[in-house]
Amino acid sequence: MLDVILQESLKQTLAQQELLARPLTVDASRLLFYGSAKVGKSICALHLARGFKHPIYVDGKDTRLEIPQLKDALLKLYSEDKMDILIAKHCPKDLFLPPLEHIILIQFTPTPLPHGFSARAIWPLNFAQYVQAHKGETLSSLFARFLKGGNCPATLHLSPFQKIRRKQEIYQLFLGAQFPLFKALLRFQALNVTTHHLYIQLKKTLKLSKDTFYAFMQFLQESQVFFSFPTTTPP
Repeated sequence: MLDVILQESLKQTLAQQELLARPLTVDASRLLFYGSAKVGKSICALHLARGFKHPIYVDGKDTRLEIPQLKDALLKLYSEDKMDILIAKHCPKDLFLPPLEHIILIQFTPTPLPHGFSARAIWPLNFAQYVQAHKGETLSSLFARFLKGGNCPATLHLSPFQKIRRKQEIYQLFLGAQFPLFKALLRFQALNVTTHHLYIQLKKTLKLSKDTFYAFMQFLQESQVFFSFPTTTPP
């Protein structure tokens, strides 16, 4: 039963997603795509899978899948030559991987990185890709909207109000119980502050341990949600 679900899963995913043209140059057959929520990791993987005859897609959040039983299903598909590329999205780090040449793992951070895999950061749309998705409009108007509305593929064709709500939904699901802390961090954007200063300021209003805060900041940076820059001294 699981092997049938896995074979149908990719078709169902393709039917639900509009695949934007996002060409990737890859120099490895075993890849790990990482990045923030809804930046297009799955879309990039699905584009690559189009060149294969028997792609298999495993979504770790699909409640129909019994993760402990996946090993037998994957081995069955592999032994019967019904799988030539495997895409595993947000699966447990101990997921069994068959001895397959082509595998793409999808997760938020570049670690853990299994032996033999190459990590590849996936970013939101660049301006050229954004223009490609809005043919027929002037570059000046597109650039203004690109700067104001952002470049998240999941919000491309939404109205300004819908974009705001959708971004809120994305980050609430992505960060879960840490979403209030994330919101509190936003007011410090573009300010010259250290991580320690952020912790001192935020613990005044939030119940927050130092270990939790530093681990969360590391996660945000590894998943490319936040970027920090070292302090430089003027010449």
